[in-house]
Amino acid sequence: MLRYCGTTLRASWRRKVGRRGGTEVSLLSRRCDMIERSRGACRMTDDEARLMRQFGVVLQSIQSDVHTIAQGHAVLNAKLDREHDDTVALAARTERLETAVVALTDRTDRLEHEFVAFRAETQHSFAELRAMLKLSYAEIEGRVTRLEGALTEVLGRLERIEKGTPS
Repeated sequence: MLRYCGTTLRASWRRKVGRRGGTEVSLLSRRCDMIERSRGACRMTDDEARLMRQFGVVLQSIQSDVHTIAQGHAVLNAKLDREHDDTVALAARTERLETAVVALTDRTDRLEHEFVAFRAETQHSFAELRAMLKLSYAEIEGRVTRLEGALTEVLGRLERIEKGTPS
């Protein structure tokens, strides 16, 4: 630490200020160097006092800005943590939904296969039914034709009987 006319300055701050350049900063840096060498009492000029006050104001402003940035950083970290938690929950939900979709897809495939089998079986049954109906229809038609023939013969006989002619 460096004692400068009743004000304590850290040597590291003096080096940092010295790196920034500028006329006032270089004057202060030179003045600090002279004080270190002489290690004696010093008198601060009005310009140096004004520069020290300005430096103090700038330093307070920088400290305030750093504090504000730190608070913003903490808020941002909390928000990122919440977002991360939401993302993890969403990923778990998405995984459950994907599992459900896979299960539904499997079930749909199975039902589609069953439907195709049912449709083929139904078509086969209808084909058999049509064949049986055709056979029955043909059989019934033959019987009706024979009955019509027999009816015609019976009607012819009846007519002859009514007319009195033997058959």
